[in-house]
This record gives sequence, C-alpha cells and structure tokens, in this order.
Amino acid sequence: MARELTDAAKAAKAIRAELKAIGVKARVKSQTYSGGDSVDVYTTDLTPEVMAQVNTICKKYQEGHFDGMTDCYEYTNTNSELAAQVKYVFVENSASDDMITNILNWIDSKDAGKQFDTDAKVKEFFRDYSMSRYNLARKMFRGYDLFGGFWQAA
Repeated sequence: MARELTDAAKAAKAIRAELKAIGVKARVKSQTYSGGDSVDVYTTDLTPEVMAQVNTICKKYQEGHFDGMTDCYEYTNTNSELAAQVKYVFVENSASDDMITNILNWIDSKDAGKQFDTDAKVKEFFRDYSMSRYNLARKMFRGYDLFGGFWQAA
C-alpha cells in the first residue's frame, strides 16, 4: 500500500519543482505539528532579484498569516488549484564564505570602504560593539545599501 503524503509534503514537493524550473537550487523541508504545518526553504547566495522570484513562488503556498492583534490565524490565500498549502512558508537565503569574501573585497575596493578596513573601525562607525567586518558583509548580503550597493555592482 502506497503511503499518502501530507499536505506539507505535497506543498514542499511542488515548491521544489517550481524552484528547480527557474534554476534555483534549494533545500526544502516540510513539517507537520500540532498547531499546523510549515515548509522551510533554504537557499544560498541568491541575488535580490532571484529572491523576489523565490518569495513570489513560495507565497502562494501559504494559506494566510497570523494576526497578532486578534491573536488568530487568518486564512486569506486559499487556492484550490494548488496541490496543497500550509500555514507557514519560511524562506532563508544565506551567504556562503565565498560570497562574504566577495563582499569584503568589494568594500575594500571602494575609496569610502577604507573606513571599514578593520573590525575596530566598523564597531566605531556603527556604535555597535558586536559589529565586525564579517557582520557588515552579512548585512550587505541581506540588502543593506552601502556605497551604492554591492548588488548593483555584481
């Protein structure tokens, strides 16, 4: 007897197929728990333009959103044409070590980037003693626009 997939697994399978169709490599996991179900999508080194496409694809598989004011989940996106939908779809785009190195090299190539050539200068500029060059590169990867933006140059 064939095992029946859960709605979360069906949604994950459909998301994986759509992402593959646009050339995006992703790890897609589904979870089912007492409060509902979710799909987690993990990607690496995607540009903001590609991430916008990924978010558009994933958004249609989420049934709604949690409203903190009323303390309840609102079903605002039910689509019977899809194989399945889940309560939550989480998308994470992380930066690889090579991407962080590329961003740091780009910062160093800029004249204004000289103010960020050491961790101490970064901490002083941001007045945040947890900041470092590595954390600055991670912020830039997530879209923090500094010196006209890394992504416009990439």
